Amino acid sequence: MSTIQPASPEEIRRYARGALIKAGAVGQTPAPLDTINEAVGLKPAQNLFEIGAETPPGMISIVKKLTGKVFGAVALSEKVVYLDPTQPYERRRFTHGHEIGHKVLRWHHEAYYADDFTRLSPDTREALEQEANAFSAELLFGLERFTEQADSYAPSIDVPLSLNPEYAVSAQASLRRYAEQSSRPLALLVLGRYPVHPNGERSLKVMASQCTQSTSFLERYGPITEIAPAALSTARVPLAAEAAQLDIGICANTTEITLETSRGQERFEAGLFCNGRLRFALLYRRNILSGRRVRVVAA
Repeated sequence: MSTIQPASPEEIRRYARGALIKAGAVGQTPAPLDTINEAVGLKPAQNLFEIGAETPPGMISIVKKLTGKVFGAVALSEKVVYLDPTQPYERRRFTHGHEIGHKVLRWHHEAYYADDFTRLSPDTREALEQEANAFSAELLFGLERFTEQADSYAPSIDVPLSLNPEYAVSAQASLRRYAEQSSRPLALLVLGRYPVHPNGERSLKVMASQCTQSTSFLERYGPITEIAPAALSTARVPLAAEAAQLDIGICANTTEITLETSRGQERFEAGLFCNGRLRFALLYRRNILSGRRVRVVAA
């Protein structure tokens, strides 16, 4: 495990802003990654599957060290990004932004990086990978632009899901960004796909490492992973019962959950979404609703 502390969000955003300015791409959505790639001194991205005789031995060596599927890599000495073209479009864009981050963040001085799902995951424990992830998010979400747009609407799970096509990001990424960066007290509960049975009771596991919240939620109620139980009973928790029935897409109706917070018991409204792998519950208080409303029609 790395003992290096990741750079602050403000420092990462400063470098991302510099890259966007250099590319003349501030305010453009979706972020033109090929243009940014060129502006920071990288050659056009190459197909990861075409790594061959001319590929630096150091790159081949580091790719082989990863036990999982490699989604992206960058050879800093040769100024080349490699991408797996079979990734979903939104995932490939995030990977590309991540590899650009290794180039732009000047203290990432190692010659070669290769990244699989664990390194691209939001709960990675490696400081440099956290920084590259954060850098990619800043590029893709246009720095503050996404959050400013989202906060002009009343809180709802529909808000980030209506914006993610404009930014060419995944639903999961837009939900996470919304919950983390909003000025409103929001939290994102992430639930496992398959039921678990603690004490013989059918429940959905709370994926603690993937849950998050806004600063105002944290200050008002405490960390979502501390106020939510480790598993939610489908018999006793309406949110869990609704989530268990959701296969993919948005739940047509909001539900609710009562949690013991630092301010005592609080009842939260919740919107639900499932991407086919995980279930996401966006929590907010009804009395904070303000602004315009948006509604995404479930597929």
